[in-house]
Amino acid sequence: MSMRHLLWVNGWPDLGGAERAQLTFFRAIRQKHKITAVFSRGVSARLTDAARELDIEYWTAPLTQLRQTMRPDLLVKFGLNASIANFKFFGFLRHTKIDLIHFAHLYDLPFCALAAFFKRTPLVWMVENPERFNKINVPIINTSFLDGIAGTSTAILEDAFKHGVKARHRKLIPNPYDEQLYWCTERSSIDTNHIKIGFAGVLTDRKGVAELCQAFVVLRKLLNGRKRVLLVVAGDGSEEYKAELKRILKEDNALSDVLFNGFIDSTQAMREFYHGIDLFVMLSKKEGMSVAMLEAMACGCAAAILAPWCDDVIEDGVDGIRLTSIDPKSVADRLLPYIINDDKRIGLGQKAAIKMRNSFSSVAIAKQILEFYSKITGKDWVI
Repeated sequence: MSMRHLLWVNGWPDLGGAERAQLTFFRAIRQKHKITAVFSRGVSARLTDAARELDIEYWTAPLTQLRQTMRPDLLVKFGLNASIANFKFFGFLRHTKIDLIHFAHLYDLPFCALAAFFKRTPLVWMVENPERFNKINVPIINTSFLDGIAGTSTAILEDAFKHGVKARHRKLIPNPYDEQLYWCTERSSIDTNHIKIGFAGVLTDRKGVAELCQAFVVLRKLLNGRKRVLLVVAGDGSEEYKAELKRILKEDNALSDVLFNGFIDSTQAMREFYHGIDLFVMLSKKEGMSVAMLEAMACGCAAAILAPWCDDVIEDGVDGIRLTSIDPKSVADRLLPYIINDDKRIGLGQKAAIKMRNSFSSVAIAKQILEFYSKITGKDWVI
């Protein structure tokens, strides 16, 4: 079987959840296929180091995010950068045989679509995050003649096609987690009198961290001393938002039972974080398929996630908890039985870890993606 050559276009400058998901997929296929990346000129060392670790060659282009604005100077700058980037892509495609272009962020599409069209190179969008589709970006997407669109959740995929996004091929393909880095440990020896609730991610309103803090305050009151709960937060955000979180937590002296760890850069430290918590909770108002959720579940941690962002992963009450409301009292009520009943909570985590190994490992998801590539290109992509 021939080695295929994949071009990964990624304008987000840092190593976020979407980038981690792509790199996990690339790790699974790099022995059989060549991967070249195109990053923005302001790319971080974290992202380039992660690419080099997988022997991914890269070059840079003026990939630019266009904020929702009609300012003429910004529109002109965006158009100029898109023209320069497409010219650069066209030159690269003329001299290098590329079998498929893969991108994950909508704002990267204008920078490579023209070159892909004129060089007849298949173009695939792996939709990692919910997008704000409108009367401007939907026509841009559709005139780019996407060969494939894969959504990491049913909610994301349905939203795209509800707004009229078109592609020759479409498929639901979940995010993977890296099974070489995250695995389950025995939890029966954990101190069940001190239950740790954990969250990992950027501290922003979109992630629902304020509501999580409010739910934590309510949960402490519902427990009324029967058990002690601690909230452990891995992530960072604006000083203003963090001040708001601390203001919420000062009620009923809950702040004394909260630990803000800041961002955790080390994989080992992140794995230890998941192993050290009892319940991973995420109340994102908009989310793709959270890589942190997958990693926590792979580590044997029970997860409680706001629907519909977990619907393709969690079977409610079997291997996790689907939260149907972001209301703090509702969240606390749903979590309470799993805080009190240790066997029930630990059982969720054990079943979650099995599901992750069987269905969401890098190899399992890579097979799905490569089957999609094969259908689009008419060529075999083997793992």
